[in-house]
Amino acid sequence: MTTQTTSFNVVETSSAYRDYQQFKFDTKPTNGETITINSKVYTFVTSGEAAGDGDLNVDASGDLPETLADLEAAIEAQDAQFSGTRVRVQAAGNDASYNNTLVLESLSSSTYDAVFSPTFGTAVTEPDGTSIATSGGAAATVTVNKNNAIIFNASGLSTTFNVKKLKIQTFANSAADMDDAAANAKKMTLDFGTVLEANGMTQFGAEFTPVFITQNGSRFGTFAGVSIAESGLTTALFDNGETAHHLPNPDRHLRQPERARRPHRQHLERHRGIG
Repeated sequence: MTTQTTSFNVVETSSAYRDYQQFKFDTKPTNGETITINSKVYTFVTSGEAAGDGDLNVDASGDLPETLADLEAAIEAQDAQFSGTRVRVQAAGNDASYNNTLVLESLSSSTYDAVFSPTFGTAVTEPDGTSIATSGGAAATVTVNKNNAIIFNASGLSTTFNVKKLKIQTFANSAADMDDAAANAKKMTLDFGTVLEANGMTQFGAEFTPVFITQNGSRFGTFAGVSIAESGLTTALFDNGETAHHLPNPDRHLRQPERARRPHRQHLERHRGIG
C-alpha cells in the first residue's frame, strides 16, 4: 500500500460546462412515481413488471441498484440518442459496488430536461449533496445541457464564445491566484477573435484559403534591385512589393557629362599643396 504524502484540491466543474448531469438517489422510487427524460415518461412499478424488457415501465421490485439498472436499459431502448455511455449508473459513496447514481450526458442535438414527478418519494441530489428533487416536494426539472466554450458553424467559423476569462490558482511559487478577488490578481482575459470571421479560432477539417486579409504594415522583404529614372531619382526595390526612393543621381547635375574628364595629376598635386 502506498501512503499519500501530499494534498491536492479537487474543484467541481460548473454545471454550465459539464458533459453530464448526475442524479444520486437516496432510496429507490415508490410505485407509480415517474421521471421524464428527453420528453419520454418512465414509470416505476414495484410489482408485476419484468426487468430488462425495455419498455417505459421500470421494474422497481428489487433494490436501488437493480431499479436503476432497469431504468438505464429502458432509456437506451426507448431513446436512440442515449446509446453507448450517454446514460449509465455508478456508485457515489463509500460502497463502490452500490450503484445509486444515474448519469445522463448532454446531447449534441439539443438541450433536454429530466423532470421528477411531484410525488417523488426519494430525495435526489448531486454526489456532493446538492439537492435536485426533494422527497414529496413539487415537480423538479433539471435541464441537461452544456455550454461549449466555443461554438462553430458548418463553415468552420466561430459563432459563439461562452468563455471570456481564465482563472489560474495555486501557483507553485505561491504567487497570488488569478481569480479577480480583491486581494489577488485579475483573471486572464481571452481573445478568440471575432465571430463569423477567420481572424481567430477556426475549425477547418482540411487546408483552406483565407477569404480576406487585413494587415497593418508589410511583411519582411529583402533587397531585389534598383532602378534609376531619367530624372535621376534612385529607387530601391524589395521582394515584398515595397519601394524606397532616394535622392537624385548627382550625375544629373552635370550639364555636359560627356565632356567630363579626369583632372591632370599635376593639377591635383598643386591643389594638395595649398594650405
